[in-house]
Amino acid sequence: MKTCHIFGAGEYYIPSFEKKDGDIVIAADAGYVYLKKLGVKPDFCVGDFDSLGYVPEESNLLKLNCIKDYTDTEEAIALGLEKGCTEFRLYCCTGGYLSHTVANAQCLVSLARKGKRNLMYGIKENLTAVSCGSIFLKGQKGRFSVFACGKADGVTVKNAFYPLEDATLTDDRPIGVSNELIASPVVISVKNGTLLILYDNDLNIEFI
Repeated sequence: MKTCHIFGAGEYYIPSFEKKDGDIVIAADAGYVYLKKLGVKPDFCVGDFDSLGYVPEESNLLKLNCIKDYTDTEEAIALGLEKGCTEFRLYCCTGGYLSHTVANAQCLVSLARKGKRNLMYGIKENLTAVSCGSIFLKGQKGRFSVFACGKADGVTVKNAFYPLEDATLTDDRPIGVSNELIASPVVISVKNGTLLILYDNDLNIEFI
């Protein structure tokens, strides 16, 4: 499992970080500042650097035009895919502008549909997307929400206060919001389609 760690310019929150052999670390624009704070040298720097305010003096630098069709995070993900990464972890990619948080959540959906594991850390909740697959959420207690991206068939949620069995969820009704763990692990699966899952930091995710 080769992981791509991407640091964005959102709210500073890094619950844990470990770079293993073969992993790559990418600073997306002002994420460069957060990596310097951690004392971690990025393998690549990507962005138009409008948030950072200057262009870093780094050798592996991808300078983007500020007028573009892709966000800095998207470009960082594209680089991670090019380098053969199969898991993506996004740090400091929530908070700030809500529009960018939503855009980054859409990036998770895109990754899930490509069959890549994905996780985005937030101060109160973490996010992941699952396409035609399953995950476990483990812990003593915690809340989570499940949202359909488009139409999702065969959605099952086990060991939760509001269970589901082979249900159909759509993106125009938030029936999966604010659920709660009653036994560990919570099992969330979807047969056809993609789910965006938000869960408390008290819970731990396990990809299946």
